Amino acid sequence: MCVCVFVPASRYKKLEALAQNILAKNPNATEVLARLKQLKDEQDEMEDLWEKKNKELTNAKELQVCDSFGFFLRLCRIAF
Repeated sequence: MCVCVFVPASRYKKLEALAQNILAKNPNATEVLARLKQLKDEQDEMEDLWEKKNKELTNAKELQVCDSFGFFLRLCRIAF
C-alpha cells in the first residue's frame, strides 16, 4: 500500500540534502536512495494533482462569475 504525503517544497529540499549527505558518507545506503526516489516521485505526483485541482477550481470560479453576470443581465432585461 502506497501512502502519498505532500511535503512542502522547503522541507523536501532539506530532506533531499540530508539524504544526499547520508549517501555521500555511505554509498551503500540503498534504502535511503530508494526512499529519496519514492519521495521525489510522490512529490511530483502531488504537485501535478495540486495544479490540476487548482485549475479546476479556477475554471469553476470563472464559470460562477459568468453565470452571476448572466443572471444579472436577465434581471436587468426584466426590470427595464
